[in-house]
Amino acid sequence: MSRVIDQCMADGILVKLLTERRDEIMETSIFQYDQEAHEWALHEDGYDEGIQQGIQQGIQQQRLKDAETISGYQDRIATMQTEMEMKQTEMAAVQMEKAAMQAEMAAMQAELESLRARVDA
Repeated sequence: MSRVIDQCMADGILVKLLTERRDEIMETSIFQYDQEAHEWALHEDGYDEGIQQGIQQGIQQQRLKDAETISGYQDRIATMQTEMEMKQTEMAAVQMEKAAMQAEMAAMQAELESLRARVDA
């Protein structure tokens, strides 16, 4: 900053003000601009931005995983529903077969009773 003030004075820029208030201007410039602090702030901003990007990327990846999981569950549920419907159809067929067998068995028992009655008579 001292070189800048010297150059301004050498070029005839604000010579009176810079001569009278040089120390005050130097202190003010030091307090107002600290390059190391500025660079650290830039670093922190970049770090924070990187963290936020990483978080967003992680969230997006988790959403994709969740969507794949949901899709897998939906496929499995659909398969299970189809299997269950097939089993219910098979059960209905077995129940119809059972009913037919029971009816045939009842008819055979009635005929058996009829034959026994004729034999005993």
